[in-house]
Amino acid sequence: MPFHFSPYAPNVWRVGTPGLINDPNVFPQLPGQFFYSKKSPIWSTLVAESASGFERRAQLQTYPRWAFEFPYNFIRDDDFFPELDQLFGFYNLHAGRLSTFSLFDPADNTVASQLVAIGDGSTTTFQLTRTINGWTEPVFSLVTRPQVLVAGVAASFTQGTYGQVTFASPPAAGIPITWSGQFMFLCRFDQDQVEVQRDFATILSLKSLAIKSIKPKRSS
Repeated sequence: MPFHFSPYAPNVWRVGTPGLINDPNVFPQLPGQFFYSKKSPIWSTLVAESASGFERRAQLQTYPRWAFEFPYNFIRDDDFFPELDQLFGFYNLHAGRLSTFSLFDPADNTVASQLVAIGDGSTTTFQLTRTINGWTEPVFSLVTRPQVLVAGVAASFTQGTYGQVTFASPPAAGIPITWSGQFMFLCRFDQDQVEVQRDFATILSLKSLAIKSIKPKRSS
């Protein structure tokens, strides 16, 4: 019987999505893929500097995009562990930087009683959001159907594209709307080529795989 190398990888460091591992639109979990090595917010600011040194700055985004980099300590390539096929298959399915998918961050994925908005008596559709230390950004991808409360009571709603919820009747003015649940980042690959290194006959590695979050066209 041939020997099959099976490196150990602690589950706590793996990047994967509970219940959505086989979803073709969710970044796949592979044993050799460790926790991201880099995660950073990206802003876009227009800066005009005069000869005297004074500046005018214009904020071009209302919230940041996020950049991730993932190392793969090993990627197996044999009949028992076709992980290279999984990685290349997912990458090619999304045509490099062309199309979007959802990314589950194991360290940043949950909100509880997050304030979405205060009802005004006329608005029926709301964008789900999350707040980190005082600043808020929209949530565009969800792991499962969220729990939404209106004035602290579970409400019936229609779940739309990119994290929107719509009520049949507008919440009354002054009434808080909150939600709890798990979210993901809506992303694309940030490279049109993936270079893996074959370390052994059936074991490869990948120094870095770059991913960047995206904003749907309808958002600012």
